[in-house]
Amino acid sequence: MKVLLLEPAYSSTKLIATPHMHATSTLLKAIATSLCWLLLTTQAFAGKPLVEGDDAPDWILNTPTQESLSLYRDSADSKAVILFWATWCPYCEALMPELQALKNELDGQSIDFYALNIWEDADPIAYMQRKGYTFKLLLDADKIAKRYHVRGTPGLFVVDENKKVIYARKKGTSPQESIEFVRTALSK
Repeated sequence: MKVLLLEPAYSSTKLIATPHMHATSTLLKAIATSLCWLLLTTQAFAGKPLVEGDDAPDWILNTPTQESLSLYRDSADSKAVILFWATWCPYCEALMPELQALKNELDGQSIDFYALNIWEDADPIAYMQRKGYTFKLLLDADKIAKRYHVRGTPGLFVVDENKKVIYARKKGTSPQESIEFVRTALSK
């Protein structure tokens, strides 16, 4: 067994550091790091999720052409469907064609469809073009997702003309169920 003798400057007592003490120190550092990470991520998602009747937070985001859009300004007299999504999300991939079909069906009505891209590591512009989606694409919406308390993808909300939430997708809702809930909310 290897033993190190340490002499602290403040005492005449010699400390003996063993390999066991080093392993314990490493374990304590790992636990402290994990607790800090847990605290930070919990704070990032703190707050109650938006529910029907809540005010939808306003946002200002850029389109791929650097046009600035705001929910309150650009959908002032319209209902809006707000989708938080990412290219890597299989649930988004299942929902988006259904949402595009609904958008096409409701064409001509005063309803805006926004696709707010979040937590992205690929090219959302190419993805939307390849799939033929015509939602208003907004980039870098991570901070807005936090304000809407989005904890997973897809996040889906419908807001009325007064910017009140009239539908908020719950985890586990199938694409078909989500579309029916959106359709019902939009018909109110």
